[in-house]
Amino acid sequence: MAVGIFIACGCSTGQGDAPAAGAAARPASSPTSAIKVLRLKQVDVALPGPEDVPDGWVAAGTPRRGGTAQDDGRIAYGTSGYQAPDLDGAVGFTISSYTSTADAIDHFAFSKTQYKGGVDPITMTGADQAFAAQGCVMENACSATIIAQSGPVVLSVNINTKTHDYRAPDPRILNSAARMQIERVRQTQHGKPPTAQAS
Repeated sequence: MAVGIFIACGCSTGQGDAPAAGAAARPASSPTSAIKVLRLKQVDVALPGPEDVPDGWVAAGTPRRGGTAQDDGRIAYGTSGYQAPDLDGAVGFTISSYTSTADAIDHFAFSKTQYKGGVDPITMTGADQAFAAQGCVMENACSATIIAQSGPVVLSVNINTKTHDYRAPDPRILNSAARMQIERVRQTQHGKPPTAQAS
């Protein structure tokens, strides 16, 4: 399952929810900061199932779940992955839930430091803050990632592709999947069944 290659460079700019270098992140004091903490069961339902991803995507890899409290404040996490023929790669989803928004903000900040080529702050509807990154660890192993924080949750959507010329995918190809995952988390945080889907 694809969950990320963590050596990256800056991504291309775009419009709307697309990555845009220098875009201002929403402050952590936004209304999403007061929403409820997700436990393992809620993380599980917030992750997209086969019926929630675009037609033609096929489940891949082994989903992972965990509900043991960690020193960094994480109390639950889950992953899922799909082969995405239309994007020519493997897409991975990760949700990490923390005991507080402050812990989630700390983890989000730490995540930025893991991308050696830097990150681009972006605006994603429903997220308190988000960034995009892309890069390659070798000629035929490249990735793009969007990571967002929404209240006490940090989530990521990642694609790994195989190329032959160090060309990392543009993170904008993940916009639809990232919007879906953010909305599913927000729906779950507000006690609603997650219904958001990617097209």
